Amino acid sequence: MQYIAMSEFRTNFLGYPVDNINLDELLDFAKETITVDEYHYLAVQNANKMYLSEKHAQVRQFIERAKIILPENAINMGMRVLRKPLKQRNMGGVHVMEALLELAHAEHFSISLFGAQQNELNSLVQNIQQKYPNIAVKSHRNGYFGLEEEPLIVEQIRACRPNILFIGLGSPKQELFIDKYWQELQANIIIGVGGSFKVLAGLESPAPAWSKYGLEWLYRSWQDPKKLKRYFVINSFYLYKFTKYLLTQKSR
Repeated sequence: MQYIAMSEFRTNFLGYPVDNINLDELLDFAKETITVDEYHYLAVQNANKMYLSEKHAQVRQFIERAKIILPENAINMGMRVLRKPLKQRNMGGVHVMEALLELAHAEHFSISLFGAQQNELNSLVQNIQQKYPNIAVKSHRNGYFGLEEEPLIVEQIRACRPNILFIGLGSPKQELFIDKYWQELQANIIIGVGGSFKVLAGLESPAPAWSKYGLEWLYRSWQDPKKLKRYFVINSFYLYKFTKYLLTQKSR
């Protein structure tokens, strides 16, 4: 299977690929992909993925080869500063997962869930079954496994043939897993959603509206101060790259 990007949407931010796409276009693509029974994976671009792309060549390649690269809020804010605003904010994480669940409910599509702790996963499955009764949850497995278990996990998911596979292993673990196995998994749409499982399981509060302006890291750090060091490194990298780009453009 070839890696064919959605070239009509593809642009870049500071040299990192991203798609200028809105939610309706994403859902239309997902519905068409499932209807014709193709297999694709989606990637999310944000400050963390930019940072990880510099540390792991496989993460960069994974993102570049994605059918669609969704821009999260740090990308949106940066593009606005550059006066190249994208079509829509908040194209990642919880918001996109909820939209795909609503599509699956409306169209009677099936899903599988892979990731998080078992108690989080149990609550998530229960919430989905209550809120979206038309969705068939084909499989669900927690995100704790050894390397030797990966072939069995892949086989279990492939046997279910879910229309949408949500993976919540955190980055870069989920990206590396998808990159390695996406063709074997035979799910129509695969997307890594990070910590969205915990939020939609009702075990972590959704980020407030004010955080959607590039400040969700601040809210998450307040919830869990242990994340502050990680966010400091990522945000420093982002600001360095952005400032360097601005100075380079100014000197031209």
